[in-house]
Amino acid sequence: MGWLLVIYDLPVVEELDRKAATKFRRDIMDVGFSMLQQSVYIKPCVTHSKIRTAVKKIKKIAPAKGKAQIIFLTDCQWAKSEVIVGEIKPEMPRQTEFWELL
Repeated sequence: MGWLLVIYDLPVVEELDRKAATKFRRDIMDVGFSMLQQSVYIKPCVTHSKIRTAVKKIKKIAPAKGKAQIIFLTDCQWAKSEVIVGEIKPEMPRQTEFWELL
């Protein structure tokens, strides 16, 4: 169980690039990701199958230009992160707590 992070840096100088970047942001939210920071989105994943499915969807909707990366962190690794400035980091949704018992 853990977290998928999508981090990206997309061009936004040209109008078509801005539209592509906006579409990508909306599409990753439609896949279930939430904004952690600008250009950093996060989603809890409880199984390897869900991780693979999310990765496939992100690859499919990624724009042709720019940079995008997907990173998986276990819940334990995420818990060790520290917020230096800003809001508290997201917590695993309550509906996934039963997975911890397995």
